[in-house]
Amino acid sequence: MPQSSSFYANMFIDNVFACLQRIGFHVDDEGEEIYRRLYMEGLATTKPFSGIKKMLTRLKKIYKLAIITSNYKTAVTKFFKNHGIREFDIILSSDVNRRKENKIKMLLDKFSIGKNEVIFVGDTVGDIEACKNAGIRIIAVKQAAGYSQDTGEDGKWKSLG
Repeated sequence: MPQSSSFYANMFIDNVFACLQRIGFHVDDEGEEIYRRLYMEGLATTKPFSGIKKMLTRLKKIYKLAIITSNYKTAVTKFFKNHGIREFDIILSSDVNRRKENKIKMLLDKFSIGKNEVIFVGDTVGDIEACKNAGIRIIAVKQAAGYSQDTGEDGKWKSLG
């Protein structure tokens, strides 16, 4: 039975395999390899949001840029290569560690920076939770699909415009 958009928005607050395990599915190594193959095939039709390349180029002139993702590094680097995106100083993916809080700490250590020197731009409830747990600020970006509600303080989504 279909659930509310809130259910789906909150379901994927971690990497896909942890989320599946939370609802009772176990994915073995073979299943993960099948998922990875299908994901990489689907990546060919994925495009960056309009204006993202220009924004990253402008940000790169002033800031160090990093990707912290639950995705595979091969998928991220392939996507960036396909779209001419080269602005990131480091990519911390699920291949490094599956928990975003741990990857945030790795980033802080790698660049010898404090929590107050980082702003995370995230698009999932999991990103918000990871930043809250790690003690860093986040700009939460609502994706085009799947999120219909705005929530307020401390929380999930709040309209900026």
